Amino acid sequence: ASDVYKRQTITTTGNPVRIHISGDCYSNTGGNPKIQIYRDTTGLGRRMTITNSGSAIPYAIEVIDPVGSGTYTYSLKISSGSISNGTFFGADDGNVLTITELK
Repeated sequence: ASDVYKRQTITTTGNPVRIHISGDCYSNTGGNPKIQIYRDTTGLGRRMTITNSGSAIPYAIEVIDPVGSGTYTYSLKISSGSISNGTFFGADDGNVLTITELK
């Protein structure tokens, strides 16, 4: 998982963390890559496949991460497959990454 499309860091006090990312992806290159939320280098939750549709497709991924206190970096990455210059995240309206420590 090397391609990073959105990244944000949070310092927690030991409560679970809610990570939500949504937006759209336009792909006309094939390859059907899979995207996933990561904490540092660890994939979290399910992977989502980006299909070769030739139009902007909305997506949303959410996961609750039961971490201890500390500082963590969360990101959206390509977990398998590949993309090329014909794939754009946030093609129509941008992507939003929201990270919240639950109390």
